[in-house]
Amino acid sequence: MRHALATGALALVITAGWLWWFDAERAGLVRGEDVEPPPRLTAGSDTAVPTDGIAASGPTHARGPTIEVPPSLEGTEVDGYFSVVNGRFVRDANAIRVFEYFLSTRGEVSDAQIRALIEQVARAQVPPGEESAVMALYDDYLRYREALGDLSRGSSARESFEYVRGVQNEIFGDDAGALFGRDNRMMEYDLSRSEVMTDPSLDRDERQRRLQELDETLPAPLREMRSTMTRQRAASAVVDQMRQDGLSEEEVFEYRADEFGDAAAERLQALDERRAQWNARLEAYQVERDAILDLDLSGAEQAQRLDELRATHFEGPDRLRIEALDRETLPPRNEP
Repeated sequence: MRHALATGALALVITAGWLWWFDAERAGLVRGEDVEPPPRLTAGSDTAVPTDGIAASGPTHARGPTIEVPPSLEGTEVDGYFSVVNGRFVRDANAIRVFEYFLSTRGEVSDAQIRALIEQVARAQVPPGEESAVMALYDDYLRYREALGDLSRGSSARESFEYVRGVQNEIFGDDAGALFGRDNRMMEYDLSRSEVMTDPSLDRDERQRRLQELDETLPAPLREMRSTMTRQRAASAVVDQMRQDGLSEEEVFEYRADEFGDAAAERLQALDERRAQWNARLEAYQVERDAILDLDLSGAEQAQRLDELRATHFEGPDRLRIEALDRETLPPRNEP
């Protein structure tokens, strides 16, 4: 059984709560990189294209074959990239995005195949000999993901966050800041904001003052990102209302194009499709899950049946996400 990633509010933030950020970044509404990235690799078939170009059929490059991926990733851009400074691979958050992009296919392909795909991207983007440094970071990242399974179910969101930061420092040392610093700053901000919003001792004026102070603690780029995310959330609410009112997807696309441009509207449309696929899988799982919960089972039997059901429907980050969501919404298990 794969361990759950985290508990309480932190679980939702880590596994699902960053949905707005990822949507904005992948739609091109905010920029997640600190430096200019190399050309994006597009996963697809084995059709060759020039080494200085990218095509929907897939890239080629001087030191490796075309990147061929599982059907679930076909035609998508490889998220993230491997940074190189002065001819050396640099550990940063962009590499983590590459790892998670391919780890999302766990269950569809083997772990060995995922590793081979990541090595292919490394050969496309780092100088000869630097692939080993990329794969060493990948091994560290796998250990990190496993270590997060040790979070206690009873921990508060704040305690869980501190545990996560401790694990980051233990495994990645001085590189932890470059790998997770931005996300940790945003996590700290969101946790602090939640604490202010739920503090019963604050009156309205004091709460607003504290929230304004929190906003001022964010560096200017993160404030801009958060502003863009807020704008996207507002646009999402408009889109939801448009669909409730029966407007067509063509009209939704036109609205988004007016707000963010054609390219971002196309990417947001693709995100909608992926989210619809997730919701369909989730609904099918929940029907089977609820049938198990209705059976007269002991705690151990119920847990085993639920674990087997999750393994049937989900793998990789999706498995971690559903475990966290279940723990938030399900009643306590029956005693053995």
